[in-house]
Amino acid sequence: MIPSKSNAAETIDARTPNSAIDHVGLLAAGVSGHWTLEVSEALDGSRRFVELDGPSAYVHFQIDSLDVLRRAFEFLVHRPAPSQTWTEDKSSIVLGRLGSLRVSLAWDVEQPLRCFLSVGTTGDVVRLTFDGKDVDEISAALRQIVSELDGDEAERQ
Repeated sequence: MIPSKSNAAETIDARTPNSAIDHVGLLAAGVSGHWTLEVSEALDGSRRFVELDGPSAYVHFQIDSLDVLRRAFEFLVHRPAPSQTWTEDKSSIVLGRLGSLRVSLAWDVEQPLRCFLSVGTTGDVVRLTFDGKDVDEISAALRQIVSELDGDEAERQ
């Protein structure tokens, strides 16, 4: 038996604490090559999310502030030179979280044109690998988002 729409809604409500279903609106989007990034915000302004969608990965996670998008863009644009030694604080950046798990970007210490998106910490982690072309396309999509967010900020002033 296939549940009716009303039964499906009741099931969702029953599984969702206090029937707190998030409603979000799109704040900004960027597209480059095969990659799409979208930034959305809960309608009450309480939470913000990033959705990264491409040929090899899909990730949706929460960010603490929009400033992390600017920092992520700068992080990707200023990639390490092959001979450069990076300290721990410059080789990675925390983007947000997926539930209780940390989401971060880190440069590969073995291949400088490769970057990892990690979900989790040292013991339990899922690591997605982005090569030079992926990094360039994700950077370009982030540039569009930062530009759009900066334009919105300028309009509010």
